[in-house]
Amino acid sequence: MLLGGNRQPTNPEYLDILTWGTDNKIIKDFISAAIDHCLEKDNDTIGIYELHRWGLGWMKAQAKKPRGMDTVVLDKGLSQSLIDDIKWFKSNPLWYKDKGVPYRRGYLLYGPPGTGKTSFTQAIAGELKLNICYLNLSGGNLCDDGLNRALNDAPQDSIILLEDIDGIFVQREEVRKEDHWRRRRRVTFSGLLNALDGVRSQEGRILFMTTNHKEKLDPALLRPGRCDFHVKLNNASQIQLEKLFTKFNPNHQQEAIEFA
Repeated sequence: MLLGGNRQPTNPEYLDILTWGTDNKIIKDFISAAIDHCLEKDNDTIGIYELHRWGLGWMKAQAKKPRGMDTVVLDKGLSQSLIDDIKWFKSNPLWYKDKGVPYRRGYLLYGPPGTGKTSFTQAIAGELKLNICYLNLSGGNLCDDGLNRALNDAPQDSIILLEDIDGIFVQREEVRKEDHWRRRRRVTFSGLLNALDGVRSQEGRILFMTTNHKEKLDPALLRPGRCDFHVKLNNASQIQLEKLFTKFNPNHQQEAIEFA
């Protein structure tokens, strides 16, 4: 059985609590104290949520220690510019209301495979104390209406993460061809666009999409309102290589320069 925030195989333990008489208040107080204790422990973690396979909404799959921003080595200023943008977004809902603009923000992380797009997302979530809602569009268990419900029901203070969007749609065509039954249970390109900024879209939402091939994506997906902030994570520059080397070998600066 999988138990707890880390979803690790565990043999469940059963505890019987008894008290004299008919007043069970002391038991309720004990349980409340135990819950409060667990919530305090969770304050130092971020939640990783995924959709229940039977369509019962979001469930917490893991609780992870936040990944520090110093563990992701990027070009100077890139991390801070993205953090500042999210902080501004969260602090200025009235700006969107006054301008008549839907209050949601989309980010696209793009670049070659292995350049840290997912790691960067985890570090951003840890820095801003946001949970991550991982959304898999290629699993075959979502239709257009299901995607709308998933985005609208996502937990507050979360980043919704759509990874490898180019692996689902190239331009407006599906990457994989399915049989008739699975075509009825899949997200269409128009359904994805409507879910991102249609009339039913959730206000205050933060959405991250990642791709290895930005050039394959349809311009309709990349326009402001769907992807407002584009961040390129490229292969490591010389400065990044030096920082990576010294992170694992802090007393070998000259070797780091030669390595880079």
